[in-house]
Amino acid sequence: MLIEIQCDRFKSGPVTFDEGLNVIIGDSVATNSIGKSTLLMVVDFVFGGDSFISNNGGAIEQLGDHHYFFKFKFGGVDYAFKRGTHSPDLIYTCTESYEETKPISIEEFRSFLKLSYKLENIDLSFRSTVSLFSRIWGKDNIDVKRPLHSFKSQSAETCIENTLKIFEKYQPIKSLESSLKDKNSEKSAIAGAFKKNVIPKINKTKYKANLNKINDIRDEIEDIKENLAKYAIGIREIANREVLDLKEKKDKLLVQQSAITGRLNRVKGNINKNKYIKSKHFEGLKKVFPESDLPRLAEIEEFHSEISKIMKSELSASEKLLAEELSIISDEIISIDKQISAVLKDVENPNIIVDRVYDLSKDRKRSANPILSSIQLIAIVCVSTFQGRSDSTSST
Repeated sequence: MLIEIQCDRFKSGPVTFDEGLNVIIGDSVATNSIGKSTLLMVVDFVFGGDSFISNNGGAIEQLGDHHYFFKFKFGGVDYAFKRGTHSPDLIYTCTESYEETKPISIEEFRSFLKLSYKLENIDLSFRSTVSLFSRIWGKDNIDVKRPLHSFKSQSAETCIENTLKIFEKYQPIKSLESSLKDKNSEKSAIAGAFKKNVIPKINKTKYKANLNKINDIRDEIEDIKENLAKYAIGIREIANREVLDLKEKKDKLLVQQSAITGRLNRVKGNINKNKYIKSKHFEGLKKVFPESDLPRLAEIEEFHSEISKIMKSELSASEKLLAEELSIISDEIISIDKQISAVLKDVENPNIIVDRVYDLSKDRKRSANPILSSIQLIAIVCVSTFQGRSDSTSST
């Protein structure tokens, strides 16, 4: 327990503490601002707190930087320390007469107090434990409507958790909280995988299309396996199938290419036509219509000019995007043409059978992965959040 605090800024001798209740009272006429709260802040300071430095700057400003010497008694042994306001993160161990021996960090000092007060079984830091009991005017924890808060912005969840830890009732749910964090982490990882397209995100229509594609691929593989001898003689049939697939892909790309080319030409045409009339050309209009308000017309045309600039900027951006998209499609068409040429070139090569089966297997795997990923996600989400990690892994 704390038994003594000394300071050369005290008006009287050291402040001593006895076992049981210790009370700080004012004078007989209940005068305010005589140092009661400041002394309590000093007590908090010698218990490793920082509120005296952050919230009582006025006291330090008036008194200047100074040191506090204090003693604790644990197991019949006195432990003396020194802590100053100019370097509060450094504590000095002292002899019984307060002669400095060696410095220790504030973390080491707090660990010493936690161990000495036999709080090592409480899953809280020493200051978190003390803050629940240290309610002093000037600290951020004196709101009577928040009796469990160590500071105003502390979450209700943390307050309840700290209270359970104080009464050593938290251990039974600690493993559940760890499991909850793991599940939330897994959920975030899966969501991130979908967002980055590491796991393809599919809808019901795509799911059914993938199933149909898998069935078609499986049928073709089985057909090749059952009729390998026939295909070894008539390899051209396999080549024709692959060329047909590539041709269908190319035809789709050509339709897209044509549509984008049309849109691009229209955008370019709009850019070239996006012109306005200059004010000097209004002079001829004055001869035909003398009553014309040329300044007003010029003002309107200036407005048209600004609109034209905005439209031109938007059209230019659209032109750039369409050109990039057209370039990508053109590259894909060139790639397909090369694949068709390669197939036709090797039409008499028996290796085409092996290559075709290999490509079909890869295609089937790509189609199946999104389906499996969605099933796995549903399984993970359905597993109880509070189930143990090993159980949830086996269920998944």
